[in-house]
Amino acid sequence: MWYSQPWASAIVEAAPDVRHSMRRGKKIMPARSFLVVLLIALLIAPLPMPYGYYQLLRLATFIIGAWAAWGEWQKGNEGPVAAWGVIALVYNPFISIHFSRDAWTVINVIAAAWVAFGIWRSGTRIAS
Repeated sequence: MWYSQPWASAIVEAAPDVRHSMRRGKKIMPARSFLVVLLIALLIAPLPMPYGYYQLLRLATFIIGAWAAWGEWQKGNEGPVAAWGVIALVYNPFISIHFSRDAWTVINVIAAAWVAFGIWRSGTRIAS
């Protein structure tokens, strides 16, 4: 395994929960802290921000959405897979979908509501 390599020892020692999860074959969802940061970023998106902020938001939302969809798929939860997959698709930074600013505001609020639900659903555990 990659975590048994000497170069990875610092990473593995810094993240014992992840190391334990990988050895036991546990399914890992995005950590609650990532979801909280994403929720805050989505909620402040309607404010006037530089274009770079929206590019970073799109990339972060895409990565976390795809990660969450994969985690839910591994657990066999089809409903959340579809919702996280749609979020990842809409925020895909590689093949951009263009909407008006008003439409993006509505999309950001809907995505924030889903992320808030994901935070609530995850409770205090790393895996939701």
